[in-house]
Amino acid sequence: MEVNYDCLQDLQTGLEVLGLSLNPEGMQRLQKYAQLIHKWNRVYNLTAVRSFEGIISRHILDSLTVVKYIENNTRVIDIGSGAGLPGIPLAILRDDIIVALAECNGRKAAFLRQVISDLGLSNVGVVNSRIEDFKPNKKFDVSVSRAFSSLKNLVELSLPLLNDDGYILAMKGMYPSAELDEIDYDYEVFDLQVFEDDADRHLVMVEVNSCEED
Repeated sequence: MEVNYDCLQDLQTGLEVLGLSLNPEGMQRLQKYAQLIHKWNRVYNLTAVRSFEGIISRHILDSLTVVKYIENNTRVIDIGSGAGLPGIPLAILRDDIIVALAECNGRKAAFLRQVISDLGLSNVGVVNSRIEDFKPNKKFDVSVSRAFSSLKNLVELSLPLLNDDGYILAMKGMYPSAELDEIDYDYEVFDLQVFEDDADRHLVMVEVNSCEED
């Protein structure tokens, strides 16, 4: 597939807006990842976004807005990963973290394995099972999810998978007032901003050691 130069420029500018930098190999991986989503979208039903430009701005750059909230040398599980978002962009940018992509859909899981192989990502694996049934040999430091279920459900699913000092990162669109009212846990909410995208973006962070109901 031919490279769209303007999209690459948007990718570079978007990273700069986020205060991020990436070496040439990483840039090539992000570019190829966007191309793979674009190429296989119709076959695997990965996303409603059809344009290469939209995949970069609304998916890849959007995923990278949370990278600064992930500490060094952590184990991350991306719940409901779908096309690998946000897990794969995070793993490309941060080779110090280990990422597990949890996706119960077999076709999407097959796509994720192909992406990992094509991009040569040694710090990423796929969990093809219902998250309720997954029993990791080693627990994770961070649970991250992008538009997956309700916040209450995400917290309940994440807690058995995380270390005692772990935390949950839930990526949301509009400020999730109703969802926050449903949980009895301590949380912080951060505004997220993506290059050339004015849609509301928010991140909810929940500390595991605060996840004790009154």
